[in-house]
Amino acid sequence: MTPDLANKTKEAFSFFKDSHYRNVPGIFCVEGPEPGRTVGVTFCTHGNEPSGLVAAYDFVQYIKKCGGVDAGRVILVLNNLAATERFFASKTPEEKSHSRYIDIDMNRLPEKTLELTNDTRSEIIRARELAPVWEEFEFALDTHTTTLKTTPFIVSIGKTFPKELIHKMPISQIISNIDAVQSNHPAAHFYGSKQKPASSLGIECGSHNDYDAFACATESLFMFLNNTGVIQRDGDNFVNEYLEYEMVQAISFPDLSYKLIRLFENFETVEKGQVLAKGRGPDITADYAGHAFFVARSEAKNTHDEMLFLSKPVVTRKL
Repeated sequence: MTPDLANKTKEAFSFFKDSHYRNVPGIFCVEGPEPGRTVGVTFCTHGNEPSGLVAAYDFVQYIKKCGGVDAGRVILVLNNLAATERFFASKTPEEKSHSRYIDIDMNRLPEKTLELTNDTRSEIIRARELAPVWEEFEFALDTHTTTLKTTPFIVSIGKTFPKELIHKMPISQIISNIDAVQSNHPAAHFYGSKQKPASSLGIECGSHNDYDAFACATESLFMFLNNTGVIQRDGDNFVNEYLEYEMVQAISFPDLSYKLIRLFENFETVEKGQVLAKGRGPDITADYAGHAFFVARSEAKNTHDEMLFLSKPVVTRKL
């Protein structure tokens, strides 16, 4: 990360930390002059992923210059405020590596998170604090980056291919169904109401400190807001074919003696029956032929860790 970009991330964090909506810190809301959709933009669901933070701040500068949004509302939410504060207070790479979350992964929340009134875990408390705001979302975008370098991809929440939401975004690869195979729930599972869940997307923009990831996050955010009708924005990306990877398997280890045979790259081809990890017990193999995703390290910290996701073989989808 360049010094200028590092300073910008700090400036962005300071802005959102001091922003409030409905007496909840870490949120900035802007409303247009005409009725329209309520669009949620969430970022720093993991504290060590600042690209979405900068993208949201770029949007704040845009609306200050242009006078606001055209219609509806945009609610910008810094999801994991405590973990992000830890990230910016970190002095070493080791400290930064422990700022992904405080107590539990905010993208692995229990089903009954919003009912856990006596739970003192930081992410549970924050989710319950944010719940009334999340409930307002009709559409939502959650921005992420990865530890290892990767080509950007869209994460579809649910099984619906979100044609109307991804038009002109600078990303041509999409993964789907991951929320059905992962343990517990992503934060986006709680967006909208039970009666009408929000139409949500995630985006993985690249690696954490890659300059291109920040650019991807900003352009994707503006195109998403264009696609939901709250601003009008031209885009240079006219992709009409997408490579879709439907997730079918999450790999966890039965005990901590296991280790992946190597670090698999995102989109890497995996054959059915291929050995993925070895330990004291039987080898762990792929149940399906397809592609590997979301490998951050070869050894698990606990047996709840998902070390690898597998998709079906890639298919081409057209808008």
